[in-house]
Amino acid sequence: MTITFRLDDEAAVHANLEILAEHGELPPDSLLVLLGDADSRVIMAVAVDDLPADPPQDERVRILAPFLRRLREDIDVDGVALVIARRGTTQVGGGDLGWYDAFTGCAGTARLSCHGVYLATPSGVRHVRPGSSEAA
Repeated sequence: MTITFRLDDEAAVHANLEILAEHGELPPDSLLVLLGDADSRVIMAVAVDDLPADPPQDERVRILAPFLRRLREDIDVDGVALVIARRGTTQVGGGDLGWYDAFTGCAGTARLSCHGVYLATPSGVRHVRPGSSEAA
C-alpha cells in the first residue's frame, strides 16, 4: 500500500514522520530529504546516513548544494523538505538551525520550493522554525 501526502500539508508531513519514527525508519545522525512534484505530492525520499554530529556550516552546504542542484536538473522535482533525525529532545538547537539555514539557502539556489525542515527525535517530531525552540 502506498500512502500519498503533500509537502505543503504540515499536519500530514508531521503525522507521516511520526509513523516513520515509531517504526525506527529515521535513524539518528541522518537526514531525510522528501521530494515533491509540481503538486507538492511526495514522490520519493532520500536518506543521508552517518552524518557528523555537528558539522561546520560550510560542510552542511557542501553536502546539500550539489545534491539539490542535481535533483532539479536530473529528476522532475519541484519541492523538497528536510528531516533532521537525531538523538535528544525536540528542542531546536544551533545545529538544527544550521541545517535549516543550509537547506533553505541551497533549495533556493537550486530553484526548488522549500516545504520546511522537520526535526525527528525519540521524543517526537516538530517543524523547525527560526525563533522557536520549545516543543510543539
